[in-house]
Amino acid sequence: MNPLKKALPALQENVALRNFTTMKVGGVADWFIEAKTVEELVAAVRAAHNNKIPYFILGNGSNIIFSDSGFPGLVIRNRTASIAFTDKSQVIVDSGVLLAQLILAAASHNLSGLEALFATPGTVGGAVYGNAGTHQTAIGSLVRSVTLLRPDGKIVRVLPSWMRFKYRTSRLKEISLSEPKPVILTIRLQFARAKFEDIQKRLAEVKAWRIAKQPLGEFTAGSTFRNPGAGHDFPETEPSQQTSWSLIRQSGAHALRVGDATPSQKHANFMTNRGKATAREIRDLIEKVKERVREKTGITLTEEIEYIGHWE
Repeated sequence: MNPLKKALPALQENVALRNFTTMKVGGVADWFIEAKTVEELVAAVRAAHNNKIPYFILGNGSNIIFSDSGFPGLVIRNRTASIAFTDKSQVIVDSGVLLAQLILAAASHNLSGLEALFATPGTVGGAVYGNAGTHQTAIGSLVRSVTLLRPDGKIVRVLPSWMRFKYRTSRLKEISLSEPKPVILTIRLQFARAKFEDIQKRLAEVKAWRIAKQPLGEFTAGSTFRNPGAGHDFPETEPSQQTSWSLIRQSGAHALRVGDATPSQKHANFMTNRGKATAREIRDLIEKVKERVREKTGITLTEEIEYIGHWE
């Protein structure tokens, strides 16, 4: 028997990754498993490590693009789901919890702080990994500690200073994808007390803004590029230069198309799969957009998304 299958009885083979990403592209994973508890997540990572098999932790499938060749190893879909409220307005949450789920649960306890990220499709772990935020706030500002599974199998708790939160990134994200990374298990977040009615009003405003401004009904990986003028220290500051989407439109890159991949006409910083795009077409489109913006403005955009798997 496959030693990985022996360690993980629920293991699946040859699973199409496009079914688990918001961009709806990507090839096949050699092995695939869903972890619904922290214990299952730890067991899956340790099994991959013990068998010297590359692994990737998949949240809700946003902010990433799997290659058409898939992933040569184990993809672990993180569906851990615990949310625990403590005193002092703090919450201990599993990394696999959806951001929207956490925000609504916090609101039901009259806790405020992450409303600006409502309608963001990712998980809490993914948000902490990339320090998700808006010009108003970033999730790193609420983090009080993070529990990690290190590549050597040890579980440790680290403080925000260790995470080195910066604009749309963290110490974890800056580790090369070719190296084993610590895995986020749980996060302790500090919220603030607020009236339920005020939180609900803010959530409605954020949802309405996102519906009006962002292509929520299209197949995208989320915002493609970081804003080049945003403060790269933390906490982040209001952008002092043009945003990525305005640079894309100013340069005419919003009209580019590669196969079935094109910038969204609703928000040019979202690359969209119009239905039949390949991962290669999307990446080629992103490169063409960067080239056009660089030619017309002299500014080199930097991806916020990550490319996973082997790319020729």
